[in-house]
Amino acid sequence: MAEMGIGGGGLTSMLERQLLGREMTAAKNAELKSAAEAKSAGAGQSTGSFLDSLKSAIETTNDLQKNADASAKNFAAGQGSLHETLIAMEKADISLRTITAIRGKLIDAYQEVMKMPV
Repeated sequence: MAEMGIGGGGLTSMLERQLLGREMTAAKNAELKSAAEAKSAGAGQSTGSFLDSLKSAIETTNDLQKNADASAKNFAAGQGSLHETLIAMEKADISLRTITAIRGKLIDAYQEVMKMPV
């Protein structure tokens, strides 16, 4: 029985992508939970500025992109597993989409502020 779907991707490939997406969501939720716990534990401490948080997020995204690139190169050379490569690429993709969304929101906020009468 053929498992070919639209565009030749196949049912197996689609299921793998869905499973990977769920794994990524679960991992992201765990990261957010641990970050929230760390924040509540250090509530008495001074937190960094928004700029520091943004820089950290951009650096993390860059690191994930580099990791995904290295993983893809290793896989192409026959040294890595497909599963690990796909996970690294999905992590980088999710992080980049998040940063892009933040960028869009910042631009929208800036434009709103510029429209305000003085």
